[in-house]
Amino acid sequence: MTIDGGPFYQTNQDRNLKEISWIIYGLPLGAMFTFLGIVGLNSNILSISLIILGTIFWLPGLIVHFQYYQDNNGLRVRLSKESEVIEITTPTVSRSFNKSDIKEILVVCTHRYQSQGWWDGGNRLPWNKYGYTQIQFQTGEIINLTNLIIDQSIAIDSFSNLKTKKLRAEELFPTIKKKSNLQTTRQ
Repeated sequence: MTIDGGPFYQTNQDRNLKEISWIIYGLPLGAMFTFLGIVGLNSNILSISLIILGTIFWLPGLIVHFQYYQDNNGLRVRLSKESEVIEITTPTVSRSFNKSDIKEILVVCTHRYQSQGWWDGGNRLPWNKYGYTQIQFQTGEIINLTNLIIDQSIAIDSFSNLKTKKLRAEELFPTIKKKSNLQTTRQ
């Protein structure tokens, strides 16, 4: 199979730093709450509450980021809306699939809160832009396209004209349930 164009998408230092930039805001605030909890205000309940609040600001996002990085490290994907072929390369295998080989597409994103206050909708959590598109092929192979490799709007648009089963899930912590797996040999 040959590919009709479209760029390769892969993890790189710039994209990795862009996606983890939330730590610039979440970590200092979380560290401040954690520090205040540790130095011990006069109440154990308040101290424990501040430690928990501080940890909530950065730990879940760091876990999601690390999981996405592990799943997409070394992955290169070439796809476009116009092309009928998806080219996937990992450090150990290189495969091409027709879009007609796709069994199911699952788009997982962070749950969006609807607010009435100072912020007009959106998500107030530091990891609000994390998400992934999981592609399951007829062969049972799975590939996860996380936001560390491609903007989700591009991934979704690349499959918009398919008549394949498409699902959408919103989660508070959009962790990957099934890791990417490609067979090294064709069946």
